[in-house]
Amino acid sequence: MHVLPRWLAPAALGLWLGCGGAQPAIVSEEYSPTPSRQESIQAAKEQETVQEVLENFKNLVPGDRSPLELKGVPEVPQRLVDELAPFLLSREAEVLDISPDGSALLVRTELGQSPQLHWVQRPLGARRQLTFGYEPVQDARWIGNPNEPFPVLFRQDPQGEGENQLYLQPIDGGTPLQVTDGRGSYTMPAIHVKSRHIAFTGNARRGSDFDLYVVDLSYLEGQTLPSHMDPSLQLQGHWRALDFSPEGTHVLLAQSRSLHQGALYLYDRASGTHEALDHPLAAQAAGAHFGSNAQEVFLVARAHSDHWGLHRLVLDEPEIQHTAIPTALDGDVEALAVSDHGKEVVFSINAGGVSHLMRLDRRTMVSRTVAQAPSNGVLKHLRLSSTGARLAATFSDAARSHDAHVLTLQPLRSTQKRWVPWTQSEYGGPQTPALPAVRSVAIPTHDQRELQAWLYPPLASHTRAPVLVYLHGGPAAQSRPVRTPLTEFLRRRRGVAVLAPNVRGSSGFGAEFEALDDQNKRPDAVRDVGQVLAWIAEQPGLDPNRVALYGAGYGGFLTLSTMAQLPDRVRCGLVVSAPLKISTYLEQTPWYQRSFARQEFGDERVTENTRFLQQLSPLASADRITAPLWMAYGQDLRTPMEEISRLEHVVRMNTEVWWIQAREVGAGTRNQELKDLYLQLTVLFLDTHLLAP
Repeated sequence: MHVLPRWLAPAALGLWLGCGGAQPAIVSEEYSPTPSRQESIQAAKEQETVQEVLENFKNLVPGDRSPLELKGVPEVPQRLVDELAPFLLSREAEVLDISPDGSALLVRTELGQSPQLHWVQRPLGARRQLTFGYEPVQDARWIGNPNEPFPVLFRQDPQGEGENQLYLQPIDGGTPLQVTDGRGSYTMPAIHVKSRHIAFTGNARRGSDFDLYVVDLSYLEGQTLPSHMDPSLQLQGHWRALDFSPEGTHVLLAQSRSLHQGALYLYDRASGTHEALDHPLAAQAAGAHFGSNAQEVFLVARAHSDHWGLHRLVLDEPEIQHTAIPTALDGDVEALAVSDHGKEVVFSINAGGVSHLMRLDRRTMVSRTVAQAPSNGVLKHLRLSSTGARLAATFSDAARSHDAHVLTLQPLRSTQKRWVPWTQSEYGGPQTPALPAVRSVAIPTHDQRELQAWLYPPLASHTRAPVLVYLHGGPAAQSRPVRTPLTEFLRRRRGVAVLAPNVRGSSGFGAEFEALDDQNKRPDAVRDVGQVLAWIAEQPGLDPNRVALYGAGYGGFLTLSTMAQLPDRVRCGLVVSAPLKISTYLEQTPWYQRSFARQEFGDERVTENTRFLQQLSPLASADRITAPLWMAYGQDLRTPMEEISRLEHVVRMNTEVWWIQAREVGAGTRNQELKDLYLQLTVLFLDTHLLAP
């Protein structure tokens, strides 16, 4: 499971370089895509111009969604469409789960217009598609072995309106059975495979509160589920069910409390009551899992340390016993997996942006490195089989897309630790010659600190290379070495270097570094971007006169702020779903996330903060932006259209503005045709304004 939740990340487009987000609200019983929509998708793929894509896009989206609108955007030349096409023809596979017996994987793969659910039965075996929907599958788990009638449970927002529902899926690809009643939004459940019980939270009773539901699926055998559900426990606030105890008697719950943290509770199914774990670490956990029984809990927290670490709690009376799990690496625990009855405990550590897999020796309670990510990359989605004999994970690095890998866990004394690929995702574009290796570089700051940045050099450059600086969202997020179609294209076909810095406020470098941009320290993050630009000027292979900034969400906020403060240092900028007024962003953020956002940006209700937040807004300095601007926005209450229009109007008085507006932008685009169009317009904008003499 992921143990570092993105509770604060602004909803932002996560297409080629970026981040993402979205959540909560109503559902339709209809699940399968309509033939007319699939026909429209095929027709749109045959179009050659932006105008034709726009016309067809009206048929690509269901219901009353607004079509895509462009302002100040030229037509994409056919030669550019053809040149980009091979780089767009790529796919990837993300591990969602490994079956209890370890014989099969559930993966999410985008073969059509949105990521759908597939299963794989052996290494590099065929991917068999299980779901066929317009909207993406959010997550999925095995609730039994593949030979059972309904062995898979998945979550999906069937109408794209933020109301996630749960479904049971037969392995033969038949019609899914809806578990939830469609009256609210539901979280991904904890599962007790042996008894076939699931525990999840949902806001059907009150949109602002997430209650606990415990549902027995053992009686199914083709029967339908009830049309109405009563909560097992009524709660206040935002809650998630994390895990069942091995005996099935208790459920581990987390209530969101602050930016990265939640308080842990035990729900006793026999009494129907819940009680907080009485330990300081349990009040600030970033993730947790039962161990061998209901009295043992492994959790991730910061305790007298700058980094997230793994801890063990034993809940025996009269007081909880605590053990910190030591590691030899300096970094954050980023993911945790525990097998049934706690036989195997594995976790990954993010050390300098690279993942290292650790395994806990249950006798000594000492962890050891099992295997680094296959080639200095990133591991996600750790999933253990019931016995702990096999571990599945998603792997990616700067040269390869996401793919599913499986590791057979050997005895601790064994030195044979080899990841076996179970999927091998094809991606378009030339594969040779090999691109130069991506490098981690250190950039000094104005206050004698260092920023880590990832430099993606171009294939070849006889002069100083133009640079695209990618500023990640969050701000509590991190740029790590990954391959994307845009970076691949720019490096191979345009001779552009890509630089992805982690400015202050980024996660992965400790609590102190993450807090350096909080509230009135926000301008220091913009100063960091200025230091990045100064560093570029000192590099013999990079051209300081041809630098573009790209940012999604909070990264877009930094992009606009830097373009205003250092207008002569930036050739052009691209922003996606950037918040423009922090006060509006805070007011319109969902209530259960608002306290986290105020901790980060400051409280807009406090009088002395009002003027500072106004000065901080890119709208206050928009008249100083003189470099051409590419901006994409969707329908997001946190950034009203009035503010977007004002920004566009002011900037257009000084320079050229390309404005792309679509409903899907704010939540992260799911439509492949729209993603292709965005990439085409991005490259066209860079060709026009970054690469021009």
